[in-house]
Amino acid sequence: MDDITRNIDEIETEYDSSKIYNIVNLYKSNYNKELEKIEEIKLVSASKDDVIDKYKKDLLEIDKNATLFFEQKKQKNFSENEKKAKLIIAMCHGLLADMRRVEQERQASVQKSLKNIEAQAWFEARLCGWVAGITLILFVAVSAVMGYRGIAWPLLRLRDRTLAIAQGEFSISVEEEKRRDEIGAMAAALEEIRLKLQGGREDILTSLANRTALQDVMRSALALSDAQNIVALIYLDLDNFKQVNDRYGHNAGDELLRLVAQRLRVNVRKSDLVARLGGDEFVVFCSTQTTEDDVMTTATRIAADLSSCDQLTFGQVTVSASVGVAIAHVGSVTSEQLLRQADCAMYAAKTTGKGCCAVYEPWMLEQAEQRQAYESALRRAVGSGEFYLMYQPVIDWNTHAVVSFEALLRWEHSELGTVPPNDFIPLAEEIGLMFEIDRWVMKTACMEAVKWPDNLIVSVNVSPKSFIEADLLDSIYAALKESGLPPERLEIEITETAMIEDLPAVHAIVTALRGVGVLVAIDDLGVGYSSLSFLRSIPVTRVKMDRSFIAELGRIEAARAIIQGIVQICHDLSIDMTAEGVETASQTSTLQGIGCYQHQGYYISRPMLAEHARAFVADFGVRTIPSLQECLQGTWSALRVEALGMARPSLI
Repeated sequence: MDDITRNIDEIETEYDSSKIYNIVNLYKSNYNKELEKIEEIKLVSASKDDVIDKYKKDLLEIDKNATLFFEQKKQKNFSENEKKAKLIIAMCHGLLADMRRVEQERQASVQKSLKNIEAQAWFEARLCGWVAGITLILFVAVSAVMGYRGIAWPLLRLRDRTLAIAQGEFSISVEEEKRRDEIGAMAAALEEIRLKLQGGREDILTSLANRTALQDVMRSALALSDAQNIVALIYLDLDNFKQVNDRYGHNAGDELLRLVAQRLRVNVRKSDLVARLGGDEFVVFCSTQTTEDDVMTTATRIAADLSSCDQLTFGQVTVSASVGVAIAHVGSVTSEQLLRQADCAMYAAKTTGKGCCAVYEPWMLEQAEQRQAYESALRRAVGSGEFYLMYQPVIDWNTHAVVSFEALLRWEHSELGTVPPNDFIPLAEEIGLMFEIDRWVMKTACMEAVKWPDNLIVSVNVSPKSFIEADLLDSIYAALKESGLPPERLEIEITETAMIEDLPAVHAIVTALRGVGVLVAIDDLGVGYSSLSFLRSIPVTRVKMDRSFIAELGRIEAARAIIQGIVQICHDLSIDMTAEGVETASQTSTLQGIGCYQHQGYYISRPMLAEHARAFVADFGVRTIPSLQECLQGTWSALRVEALGMARPSLI
């Protein structure tokens, strides 16, 4: 390149012709540009094709100009410069050959690059193919597993459960019923079939045998010809189960029933049948290799185990069961008779006390039949008008005036005669009839008391079971509204026992009653085991001392001290104090001496009908003390009622 430049410089110096000079300058300019392009080709890796093509055109132009130059030079006979011009042309042709070689090398490089790119592309294509193939295989495998687990396996389970149900195994549940597809619909239908079939042989809540299954097994066992075999039936009824439902809800009651079923299973032999008859009643049927000692051991063990279940998830409760046992030889009784005998024994145990066990005896059946007759009569009494109210006055010796009348329920039966409340009220509470009776008493007492003088209060007793009913307040408000009796003339009496069972609920109800003006009294104070702190926490307006303390006045010195202490507490808390069961002048004098002036009892007056209350109030205002005839009549009536209560057979 340096030689070419030098030769051109020499031509420029030797020739002064403007035309030649211009041609040489053009040649020089083009040649310098091509040198720069060559350098550019070496440095730039992109867009080489366009640069090389332009370079070729410029070289051809240089070759053309050089030829023209030498033709002109020949005409002037520049022999010496011809050599230089030819040298330039040769060098230009050499440069063109070099560029051709560069182009060939470039094309070879491009082809090689294309081959490399093509090879890389094929490699990547094959790699993508492998990846896609492996992904497809994994997808198919996962889909197969998921399909098996989501479709095939549930279908196999449904098949197995269907076969099990067909063979009578109803305890197997169907889990796929929660799905929302076709399999879920099939499972739900199968579960419905299972429950319907199970309902014929098994208790749904506890999975124990039901009454139908029990009777089938009992009939089969009692149909054996071997009369030496002994069969036994253990009948259990949970004590105070209704209170669990009322206090904690039915879900808690269901949990307790399932727990009892579990405890029964672990406390019996494999050959014994455990069944749930309904509600909170369970039975255990012992039919093989049974002795009386074995049966009693099982019954005692069951009762003891249930009493240890006190801490449950919903709260702490006292669990106990009344247990009745019926034992008989095969062939001597039917299944219905054996079940009836065990039921009678259970009721006898419940009458004795909670958590007791009793063995059937013939007199129990007579008592149960009598109780059933009383129960049927009691259910009819509410709607047939057999109930009526009597009213016993409460007087205040300080003001010598009648303070209130207590409504006392009476039952006049066409065949049984006058049935004492102590006989039928426990039965009414047991069969769930007490709230309906209390509602009738509330309504009737308010309707009759509204006819009395405006200063008289009517007191209505509410049983502990009715006091925790959700509709109690509504029934009281309805009675006041329907009768028009002012709330401050109604007094609700609740026993101390009711507060022991559920003090928070009692507090809420009493507060609500006091909020509308209704008075609240604590009846039979002293018979329970609660603390006197409830007098401070519950807004009661009156306390009624139980008649057992009044009866001991003059005979037991401690009775006077206890009454005097309660009188002082009530005085300090501004609560009225009433003594119940005052029957003698001595009791009246002693009570007045220790500061208790409100009295109720036969010494004051016997219970009377509502229409006699106004006359009694007017007559009592002009008397100082009851007449001797009234005292004797009251004492005789008290003795007569007590004697009748002892002579009459118990309803329960």
